[in-house]
Amino acid sequence: MGREVAGAKLLLVENEPDLQEVMVELLEADGFVAVTTDSVPAALRALSESRFSLVLTDFQLGGDQAPWQELQRIREAAQPAPVGIVTGAAIDPAEAQRRGFAFAIQKPFEWEVLLARVLEHVQVPKKHPVG
Repeated sequence: MGREVAGAKLLLVENEPDLQEVMVELLEADGFVAVTTDSVPAALRALSESRFSLVLTDFQLGGDQAPWQELQRIREAAQPAPVGIVTGAAIDPAEAQRRGFAFAIQKPFEWEVLLARVLEHVQVPKKHPVG
C-alpha cells in the first residue's frame, strides 16, 4: 500500500447486504476501519456519533425523498469528510462533483478503481508528535 491508511475510518452506506459484506472485507483488507449502515437515517446517526475520514454511499437508498436530496443530507452531516457515491444508477460523475461529492463510480466496478478514488480523497487523521 503506497499511502498510510491506518486510523482511516470509513462509513459505508449500502443497502445491498452481499455487496456491503464484500466491500467491508476489501476495505478492511486494505487497512481501513469500515462502519456500515443501510439507510439515510442510520447514516445520519452514525455521522452524529463519530467522525469519519470518508463516506461511501449508494445513490438509491430507498428513502422518502429524491436520491440527490437524501445524499445531500449525508454530505452535509459528513463534513469535513468527503463523500463518494458508488451506484448502479446512471448518474453523471460531473454532476455529482458539481453537487459537492468527491466522486461517483458506477456499479459494477473494479476494486482497484474504487480503492484508487478512496485513497485520493480519504482524510487520514494527523498524527500528533509526542514531546
